[in-house]
Amino acid sequence: MWGHDAVPYGLYAAGVGGLLGGLLVVTGSLWAPVFAHALNNLVGVLALREGWLALPAREQSDGGLS
Repeated sequence: MWGHDAVPYGLYAAGVGGLLGGLLVVTGSLWAPVFAHALNNLVGVLALREGWLALPAREQSDGGLS
């Protein structure tokens, strides 16, 4: 899982974290970023369920036993 495929996710997570932190600073309330995070999760679940996004193909793994 870790490798070049993780870079876009890392950039996305850093960006969203910055936005949520900015929302906390601007509103002065932790509830705003909590609700924004929940909305982000809801959109992600709907996107996967409705087929708006495809899950990446998983590589076969032996569980690190080799």
